[in-house]
Amino acid sequence: MNATFNIEEQIISYDVNWLGIESVTVNGSVLSKKLSLGKRVHSFDLPINNSVHSFRIESKQSFSASTITVSLFQNDKLIDSKVIELYKDIFKDTTDTHNTEHFNTMFTIGVVLIILSLSFDMSKFFLFIGLIFLFDAVSKTHAMSKTAEETSKDLNLKK
Repeated sequence: MNATFNIEEQIISYDVNWLGIESVTVNGSVLSKKLSLGKRVHSFDLPINNSVHSFRIESKQSFSASTITVSLFQNDKLIDSKVIELYKDIFKDTTDTHNTEHFNTMFTIGVVLIILSLSFDMSKFFLFIGLIFLFDAVSKTHAMSKTAEETSKDLNLKK
């Protein structure tokens, strides 16, 4: 899962893996690598047009929407912002409109991670990730049922 920015022949890339490890690369060279904990800032300098500019990438995770907003700043001015969907590549939503398969998968993974972290004294990180999966499953199911109710009301009003 990544976001790429092109600035004056420089390719700046932000990547995050499913474990939450973020890395920022410029033209293929890693400049920063950190564990994502909701919000992270990666700062670096780049030479552009014979002068050095300071850059900053801020990542902010939205647990309710399962997204990460990545913002690129140049000399403290926002240049661009992109949104990355978490788990998009892992879980393809190819089921019915209620996404029951997605819910079951996310819910099951969440429960398994929580049970393993509590039973075998694993790190709190796995407990945290398990709770994210559970919250994601429940929130998306709630949103889908709410959307279905609104659609149903709209159809009844049109009749």
